[in-house]
Amino acid sequence: MTTLAKQLITALVVLTGCAGAAKAQSDADGLARQLAKPVASLISVPFQYNIDFGLGPNNNGVNQTLNIQPVIPIRINDSWNVISRTIVPVR
Repeated sequence: MTTLAKQLITALVVLTGCAGAAKAQSDADGLARQLAKPVASLISVPFQYNIDFGLGPNNNGVNQTLNIQPVIPIRINDSWNVISRTIVPVR
């Protein structure tokens, strides 16, 4: 392989890597902007696990609860969004 071919391959690899890094950065910036908005069009489903000790007449009972809390924005039109925030406890 000639020196010119090696230089062209190296330049192609470097340019391809830079383009991929720029695309990843712009995707991360877009996601950060959406997460910063309180009414972004992102669906999130957080889970919250609670455990309580010392329950019952003998203080040896345990209660475990998993709360599933989906947040679902629904776009009505350009000016209106409806945001559903439901909490579903599972025992």
